[in-house]
Amino acid sequence: RAHRPTNQRPQRRAHQATPIKATIRAITVTMSSDQAAGKDPSSPKTEDAFPSSPRPNWEIIYQGAEAKVWKIPAGGGRDAMVCKERFSKAYRHPMLDERLTKSRCKAEGKALEKCWKSDGKVRAPKLIRIQSPLLFLEFLHGPTVKQFLAKALSTTLSTAAAENPAEDASTDAMSTDPTATAATATLAKLIGMMLGNLHDLGLIHGDLTTSNMIVLDSKPSDAAPSTTEENGVRQMIQESDTIALIDFGLAKSTTSAEEQAVDLYVLERALLSAHPELDGAFFAQILDVYKTTRGQSKFATNALTRLEQVRQRGRKRECFG
Repeated sequence: RAHRPTNQRPQRRAHQATPIKATIRAITVTMSSDQAAGKDPSSPKTEDAFPSSPRPNWEIIYQGAEAKVWKIPAGGGRDAMVCKERFSKAYRHPMLDERLTKSRCKAEGKALEKCWKSDGKVRAPKLIRIQSPLLFLEFLHGPTVKQFLAKALSTTLSTAAAENPAEDASTDAMSTDPTATAATATLAKLIGMMLGNLHDLGLIHGDLTTSNMIVLDSKPSDAAPSTTEENGVRQMIQESDTIALIDFGLAKSTTSAEEQAVDLYVLERALLSAHPELDGAFFAQILDVYKTTRGQSKFATNALTRLEQVRQRGRKRECFG
């Protein structure tokens, strides 16, 4: 068996490239692929378009217990976006906090993608990017359902006070005004259809309130909606309009009748607390359309049957604590 002398170095194979040549080749391939894709080398990087922390020109829209919601102005060839920033919890271990935040961002992203793939049955913001603890979403133009109802009520009560100045404006004016009645009936129909389609997808929202529903405007505008008529909160709503759901932070994928009933019960309690001027017929209309949308499915029947049981548990909790 022949041995090679110790002072003789092994020759490098002809097909092996040196590290420097390999690096140059990788850079050349990357530049060629970018040019083939039509990318401008001077264009901003992905890190610039999706920064890891809020920028000074971002406008805060809402701040809750779990997250801040920012509006990112349009620019650089893209439309306005929304950034949802989840808070870090100081009482949790840093590693556990990071793991939980990533898991919840991922779960919310999956729920949004499931809605987006429903062929328009459930309208939700389009997921643009997940970059824990940030979620970059589509910006939806339009007032919330809470703003819409507040505007409809204020207009109705103002009209009633002008017609009968001697009488105090009461909550009954909402049910006697035909314009307001038609608007709320159409709104109840749109909400019922949206909820029926949501539960048919096997999704539970977890926080169904009128603040988490948006009436999409037919003519988008960058102007932020408000409760004043000058800023575009409409008094009327059409059946061709769409109700979009936002804030899927508590959403989960399940077909459980109990979970669906609790989802409906949360909405019922939210309507009673935030809109006491609405009578019980509004939520009853939502349930009628909800049942019609889901058809003769046993899941819909079980959900509505379980809703009554959830209501009874809620009443007991109110009475006895």
